[in-house]
Amino acid sequence: LDLETLPWPQVPIALKRALDLPMADKGIDSLALNLSVAVQAKDYSSGSVPLARLTNFHFYATCRPLGHYVQHLIVATNATTKLPGDWERSDAEQRRYSAEEVAAWRA
Repeated sequence: LDLETLPWPQVPIALKRALDLPMADKGIDSLALNLSVAVQAKDYSSGSVPLARLTNFHFYATCRPLGHYVQHLIVATNATTKLPGDWERSDAEQRRYSAEEVAAWRA
């Protein structure tokens, strides 16, 4: 992605421990090392992302301790994925990526 974030498994363990964050992916797919950007990637080629599939991301990115630092919530999707209507109430931005860019996520 073009967001200068690290995939969750690459976020340093020491940082996760210092902030009492989960070691495994519990909703945040990538995070900026300065903690300013949290990303959730969703590739639902069949239509809409259920709201329940975004709640852990929102919780971990906006509550303590990350909530003090994260300034940008981003849900990265393919070009056709739709987010639930209620999601518009969040402060998250949806960024749409082409099929080629989505393929690069997986590489």
